[in-house]
Amino acid sequence: MSRKAIPKVEEILSEENVVSFSKDKKTGYFRLTNQKVVRDQITNTIKSQQEEESDDFFRIADDTDYDFKFDYQDIDNTVKTIYFKRVVNEQPKEQL
Repeated sequence: MSRKAIPKVEEILSEENVVSFSKDKKTGYFRLTNQKVVRDQITNTIKSQQEEESDDFFRIADDTDYDFKFDYQDIDNTVKTIYFKRVVNEQPKEQL
């Protein structure tokens, strides 16, 4: 005889912070976007909050001077890195 497993009533939640960059069409710089996501580990349901876009602008930088670093897997399965630096006291490209 086999017994049926009774699922637990408790929720097992994990909170994830999703960070991305999106290009601003007017200035040509990038904006930092944050979104909080709560995942129920038992049912695998996801509840996400509204995306929050930063007021600061960022530009692509090099590995010697950066504020944010992202690693991603390229189409040929190699790991690439992209660096972003916060723009301070620079005029947007459209005004130059």
